[in-house]
Amino acid sequence: RNRERYNFLKWGQNAFETFKAVPPGCGIVHQVNLEFLARTVFVNSDGVAYPDTLVGTDSHTTMINALGVVGWGVGGIEAEAGML
Repeated sequence: RNRERYNFLKWGQNAFETFKAVPPGCGIVHQVNLEFLARTVFVNSDGVAYPDTLVGTDSHTTMINALGVVGWGVGGIEAEAGML
């Protein structure tokens, strides 16, 4: 069943330019985001650079501070309150 799910995700990666599937066994989500998914800077069509942005809820978020990126470890309720 997991093979079917991953094959579907691989199809999505080929079908959509902005979607990336990371193979199972590559690490926990915090490590995977840092090593496979995150980009430091984006550049739009006008040549304007802007930073990568991610909003998530996890107590391990603060590990991103090691890369010089601001991160706060918050729970789901705190993040929801902030977004509302």
